[in-house]
Amino acid sequence: GSISALVFAALVAGGAAAPSSAPATAAKPAAASEETPPTQKKPPVAKVEAPKPARACFPVARARAKIRKHKLVNPFGATALAARVGHGEAVQVVLCKFGADFRYVVVVLRRNGTVIRVAIDAETGRPIPRRKPAQNN
Repeated sequence: GSISALVFAALVAGGAAAPSSAPATAAKPAAASEETPPTQKKPPVAKVEAPKPARACFPVARARAKIRKHKLVNPFGATALAARVGHGEAVQVVLCKFGADFRYVVVVLRRNGTVIRVAIDAETGRPIPRRKPAQNN
């Protein structure tokens, strides 16, 4: 009866109420060392730095500051050009940075209902040709 009360008290208190000679507390360090031996510890994932993304897009307030700072072309002109190139109506424009290059990514809705993205070089104002899909030969 009194041993089960001590074990219960030890469990509730996290092992603080059990006498030091109790086998339950003596087994804890051995169990902990069996789980993670000090020679085989792996570095935590949180300390590993992830590679920076190749693309970063900016909200409107930051985009305005980037446009002024880097003297980029007017987004309204880029939007109009993308609508002409994409043969439709521009419905969204976002300033993104791909590596060292700034681009406007314009979403264009065509008359037939398809949606495409047109990239405009934000430094020159010229359309960026689409990459052709890789051919499997």
